[in-house]
This record gives sequence, C-alpha cells and structure tokens, in this order.
Amino acid sequence: MLAFALACIENTLRPDMAASKNIACGLRTKRWDGKRIARRVPQMLEIVELESDCCD
Repeated sequence: MLAFALACIENTLRPDMAASKNIACGLRTKRWDGKRIARRVPQMLEIVELESDCCD
C-alpha cells in the first residue's frame, strides 16, 4: 500500500521531485486534504528513514 501512495504520474516516482513532494503527490491523487498531507508526509519519511526535505 505504501508503494501505491507514492505513485503519482503513470505509477512512477518523479526523480526531479523531492521525496516529500513525491509522497504528497500520491496522497493528493487519493484526494487527501492539505493539512492531512502535511501531517502524514513527515511520518512517512521517518518510516522509510529519509530526512524531511520539505513539506508544503
């Protein structure tokens, strides 16, 4: 399920975007609201042991 949440365009990650932007993109496609995304992205980055690069 996590891999699906990360997918955005054509089920691929975008290498030109930061990890947090890729995660947020997937959550937006699932119609999550901005506040919920802003809370969840840092949690997901922590799960996969990545630093928070930005989250807006």
